[in-house]
Amino acid sequence: MHAEGPLVVIIEDDAFSAFLFKEALTAHGYAVRISDGGDADVPALLTLRPAALLVDLHLGEVDGLQLLRRLRAVGSLRHVPAAVITGDYFTDARVSRELERLGIEMHLKPLWDDELLRVVASLLKRPPHRMSAAVSDDPSDAAVRRPHP
Repeated sequence: MHAEGPLVVIIEDDAFSAFLFKEALTAHGYAVRISDGGDADVPALLTLRPAALLVDLHLGEVDGLQLLRRLRAVGSLRHVPAAVITGDYFTDARVSRELERLGIEMHLKPLWDDELLRVVASLLKRPPHRMSAAVSDDPSDAAVRRPHP
């Protein structure tokens, strides 16, 4: 099946995870591009005009949060809906607050096909995000936010 739907860019350094996500999304009509998050791939996002981004938090040598900060600084990518997908169950509360400030959801692996499809559908329905200027320093903020049903 050739996908002609909204373009979802998966930024994931684990080739098998990226393959599984791509298979699930293309089977449901999404167009998918995979990136490992390297510097050469970031300029390509400007021309791709993705409808949504799925980003691993730990990308080998690249930090997913740092990459997302860079993407949010680019005018044409600032409001692209994004979600972090991570296997890190002990994410620091500071990281969670920063993701919230950037308007980025966090979801935990493993992410089964039905949940992945819900995440992407939810991202595509979201209005453009405006980054908040304030970030709470309250240590009681939740470190991991589970996806909403």
